[in-house]
Amino acid sequence: MIATLLLAADGDVEWIADGSWTKLTLLVLVAVCVLVVSQTALKRHAGARQTSRTRRLDFDLDVARMSKCVRSDIAALNDGPSKIEGVIRSATETLGGDTHPIVYFNRAGEGRDAAVAAQLVLVGDETGQAALMHLDQARVIAAPESGPRYERICLRVGDRVEVLGTARKEAETKLTESPHSSSRVYATLGADTPVQVRRLEAAVETTSREVDAGQQPEN
Repeated sequence: MIATLLLAADGDVEWIADGSWTKLTLLVLVAVCVLVVSQTALKRHAGARQTSRTRRLDFDLDVARMSKCVRSDIAALNDGPSKIEGVIRSATETLGGDTHPIVYFNRAGEGRDAAVAAQLVLVGDETGQAALMHLDQARVIAAPESGPRYERICLRVGDRVEVLGTARKEAETKLTESPHSSSRVYATLGADTPVQVRRLEAAVETTSREVDAGQQPEN
């Protein structure tokens, strides 16, 4: 009796395995897995978009506050929100260009993720210099330069710019030059939070319209 039941059960299993039930079960499992994975991916994407928007809004608010700051001489900078004007004097590396080397490059209309920049850029006025860091993550507002295939946003040595950002005063060191030498670096901007750089005067010819090269495109 037991043997007969076992044989019957074995036959049932073989019937299920040979039939369409196994295929149907596998299809259902695959569909469920795909649904779970897609829902997880959508949640992550939505979270990333929300985080990006939140950061952009926070940055916009910071810029709005700093735009109301009184422009400071670079030598007088202290820790905190700051606004300076000066000429780009040099950089740790350049991205091409002879007379006026490029220190920041991006295609017109692209977001910050597509930007390339020197690791450190020096901006100076008649009182001293300030170092700009992480310029590739900055919001750069400038008129595009015409190129052979596309318009591009560039910052070059010789451009006069306005910079809004959080300054970090450099520690005083023993210097051979005058305490107020115009070649001294008094502060760093962009080390901890992004900066906004608006070109006021271009060293080379550009188009007439101004473009925000740091605006992240909506996804």
